[in-house]
Amino acid sequence: MAIVSVADQIRSGRLAKGFSQEQLAELLGVSRTAIINWENPEKAPQNLKPHIIIELARILGKPRSAFTRFGGDAAATTGDMCRHAIVLLSWEDLKHVAVGGNVRKDVIRKPDFIEVSEDISQKALAFSIKDDSMEPEFHASDEIIIDPDLKPGSSDDFVLVRLKNGEHLFRRYRPRASRANFKVWVTLPITSQSYDLVAENPEWSTVSVTSQSPASILGTMVEHRRKRRTVT
Repeated sequence: MAIVSVADQIRSGRLAKGFSQEQLAELLGVSRTAIINWENPEKAPQNLKPHIIIELARILGKPRSAFTRFGGDAAATTGDMCRHAIVLLSWEDLKHVAVGGNVRKDVIRKPDFIEVSEDISQKALAFSIKDDSMEPEFHASDEIIIDPDLKPGSSDDFVLVRLKNGEHLFRRYRPRASRANFKVWVTLPITSQSYDLVAENPEWSTVSVTSQSPASILGTMVEHRRKRRTVT
């Protein structure tokens, strides 16, 4: 049986789902020109980036192998369909994250992506820790996955926060409400609440967030991936 080209797989999958080229481009976070080139057998790249393959498979309901050079039209596996890719940001690129989780990928020079399981939100994003402020629980270069839609609820939660001056902190979230006011407090917008941002490393100070010193919570941690540490 002849192998269907990647260009044909993308075009047929797009049409079967009823997507225009603009719609598919938006879903993938690429330009319409990219879709046009990918659907042209003479211009289609020999090797699509891994995160693009993952997302094409998920969006178009095809196996990942359909979008590889020697792929075919085999049935999709459970593993193929239950994982998706999210952006992995450097600490410096956190400035491109808006409150609510939208990431300006177009201004990031070389965005990286990682695979996550189906129980992780499509809006989730990941970043790498840059310092020792959260040791020994977290180390520099560890990868943290946050959900922008998940609000912290207790001191067991860890959050990524943007301070008023634009600085970013990854800290333990500690609410400051008393028990008597707790029911009222949890109904307040997160920007109206007072809480502390606590470092695990005692050499780093606690930062207090109040109406006078506001901050924006960009997301709550849902997964921690520890990088392998090199022994010297």
